[in-house]
Amino acid sequence: WILDNELQALIPNFIYNQSIQGYGVLDEVPALYGLWWNSASLMEVGSDIGRILRSEPVVFVLKKGFYSLWHQIAVKDKLNIQ
Repeated sequence: WILDNELQALIPNFIYNQSIQGYGVLDEVPALYGLWWNSASLMEVGSDIGRILRSEPVVFVLKKGFYSLWHQIAVKDKLNIQ
């Protein structure tokens, strides 16, 4: 799909966005799912050259991952999730 639509210049962004969140290898992710995750707003944030040049963060990653976030929410709210 990327090649058919001549979007090769975006491949590095797609690879980063897919892999940093653990959503799979770009070559194996269905086009629809890849487009859903790689929204226009996410692509815009990732290409914010002004912030990059000022060494300001443009992407965040949770130190302990999303599992830890949801686990802490479940513990705090006393949710019984199995």
